[in-house]
Amino acid sequence: MLDTGYGVLNSFLQSVGFGKIQWLGQYTTAMSIILIYHIWKYLPFWTLIFLSGLKGILPDVYEAGRVDGATPLQLLRRITIPMIRGLYIVCTLISIIWTMGDFITVYLMTGGGPGQSTNVLATIAYRFAIFRASLFTYMVPSSFIVIPFYSLMVKYGLVNSYLAVILAETTFATPYCIWVLSEFFKTIPIEVEEAAIVDGASHLRIFMSIVLPLTAPALVALATYAFIFAWNEFLYVLVLINSNQLFTIPVGLSWYLNQDSIPWGMMMAESTLFSIPPIILYYAFQRYMVSGLAMGAVK
Repeated sequence: MLDTGYGVLNSFLQSVGFGKIQWLGQYTTAMSIILIYHIWKYLPFWTLIFLSGLKGILPDVYEAGRVDGATPLQLLRRITIPMIRGLYIVCTLISIIWTMGDFITVYLMTGGGPGQSTNVLATIAYRFAIFRASLFTYMVPSSFIVIPFYSLMVKYGLVNSYLAVILAETTFATPYCIWVLSEFFKTIPIEVEEAAIVDGASHLRIFMSIVLPLTAPALVALATYAFIFAWNEFLYVLVLINSNQLFTIPVGLSWYLNQDSIPWGMMMAESTLFSIPPIILYYAFQRYMVSGLAMGAVK
């Protein structure tokens, strides 16, 4: 779309009498394109999060407000926004972390250029890692700890194996999953567990027969999230895998960008096939995603 010679945008500009623009090769447009891409990339996820938060607000609360004569705008200001204010803070912080740690977007689209204008902390950390000249990469987000994680995998002889990538994905997906599950567990009424204890159920029986079934939406949502997170992984596969036979599809697609003549048709075909499994998985468990991702965010 943004290619100078064959991109859709430049083709449209030429059709209306304007010249070509190097969207990713100019200081004035490169960073703007990166920001627009991040908004486009993360907006569906945050929409899903806020939708699940809105579904957690009881209809009785709105009904009570209408009885008191509140207008739709007052309901928004006095009920909706205050009850999901926690989501705003969480989404803002996670957006900042994900944007600053988004290695693949900057690496593939601009390489940090033109000059150093589009570099983020993740790409700076990666460049310094190559030249063994960085220590500040031991900070969050996940892109920053590629150096110590790689060193750890070398120490245990796990480099160039799928196990190293699995360990990396588990390390970065687990904190978010724990956070969601902990909030989900808080929504289970304590009276349910107390009733089971009175009936003589053990703690294991309570967990297996009561808690686990009630948390099924969260478990399905998190399993879907973890799958998509691992399916799209690029940086740690690039760093931890050295064999061409073990590379995943995202890394394989990046090879096309290093050719003199980029086969856009083949890239689009492979990208389409690559996107089919996550789409099928999402639509199969869509209702669990909506109810499970942000359960417990509304108090």
